Parts: sequence; structure tokens; C-alpha cells
Amino acid sequence: LIRVIIPKIGLFWAALLGIGSNMVAFAGFGIASSGWLVYAMGIPAAFAGLYQPSLNNMVSSRLTASEQGELQGAVGAITGLSLMIGPLPMTYLFSKFTATKGTDALYLPGAPFIFGAVLSFIALVIFLTVTTQSDRIFPTSVKDAEI
Repeated sequence: LIRVIIPKIGLFWAALLGIGSNMVAFAGFGIASSGWLVYAMGIPAAFAGLYQPSLNNMVSSRLTASEQGELQGAVGAITGLSLMIGPLPMTYLFSKFTATKGTDALYLPGAPFIFGAVLSFIALVIFLTVTTQSDRIFPTSVKDAEI
């Protein structure tokens, strides 16, 4: 889908679609009360894969060739840190919102996914804040939206 969608709608709009789809998928997983809803959220979850290649391309196009390695190293380091740190608050949220079943406290096993949706919303706000008006132009041809 990346090679089809990005040239048609552009990097900015593909990233926006990816982040928005990520929010919808996380929220859907968080409130899912039956199996069919989990499967239905697979569709927006698939489109969430658009944001990473779009963002990488947008950022790398602003850098010189000598800075490309630094960018990829920083992206890899941040990704690695998030993969190490992320499970800690998510398992904490899961334990807090499932250990209370049968009491007056809120029982929400999907709380980590809701938190993921909130984090995706924050990412969306940051993305809209740091991008410029020139980023938001639809491509007029496939060449305009380099992949």
C-alpha cells in the first residue's frame, strides 16, 4: 500500500492518515468487547503503517547527505528505547485496570490501548505543529511524492 498511497496523496497526507489510523485502531482495541471488533480494527491498524515511511522521507529530505546516517541512528535509538520502556507503563496500566474487577473501581483491560491512542493524539498534534504549509500540498504527479 505504501507505494500506491503515498504517490497519490503525498507524504504529509499519508503520515496524517497513518497517525489518525493508529489512533482509531488503538481506541478500537481498547474498547473492544467482542472478537469481531478486534478484527475490524485490523483495517485501520494496517493503514497505521503509512506514517513511519512518510515521516522518515519528510525528515530525511530536509537533511544533507552527510546527516542521513545521524538521522537513521537517532531514529533507531529512539525506537529501541521506546521498545524497552514502553512495556513498563503498559503492563502497569493493565494491572491497575484489571485488578479491580468486582469492586467500585473502573475495570478496563484495554487501558494500555487507550493510553496508546492518547499518545498517538499527542504525536498528531506535534506533527501538525511542526509541519509547514508547503508540506500539505497534494502531489500533482507521482514524481512529486518521492518514496
